[in-house]
Amino acid sequence: MTVLGPIVARDFYDGARTWGFLAAGMGVGQICGGVVALRWRPRRPFLVLACGMSLTALPMAALASTAPTWLLMVSAAVLGVVWGMFDPFWLTAMQREVPPDMISRVSSYDYLGSLAFYPAGLAMAGPASELFGVSTTLWVGAGFGIAVSLFWLSWRDVRAVHELGPPGPAASA
Repeated sequence: MTVLGPIVARDFYDGARTWGFLAAGMGVGQICGGVVALRWRPRRPFLVLACGMSLTALPMAALASTAPTWLLMVSAAVLGVVWGMFDPFWLTAMQREVPPDMISRVSSYDYLGSLAFYPAGLAMAGPASELFGVSTTLWVGAGFGIAVSLFWLSWRDVRAVHELGPPGPAASA
């Protein structure tokens, strides 16, 4: 989305203005997601995150189908809400589930895994769009977001209860 979105905005919309509205929608959504995360303590935070990550498909599908600008903004805002909740829920759950003597190592691997393929994805977006077309590449990206979410949902531990209430005793190994 970050590579092909500006191209779609330039070619089918009002250029930087449309891309700015999409970015603003995502930013507003992230603020709202952060506010939600301050108050909401889901019993199954990983389930909420796994389902929410499927919403990554919304802005990509909106761009692929050249949806109206307002729909781009709404889809970006919805994704922003999910992203705004992701870090508070994920990091809180990790602090509660991972033994204190392992948190540094686990968070390092988590961060490495989160960032390892990002540059490769950015580098492949351009050639993929040349080979398959911008719209098709965005649709594949949307499908990949849903597939990752479904894969995550296939794990029993993701669907299990992991309270995010007040801090309790450290998790045991």
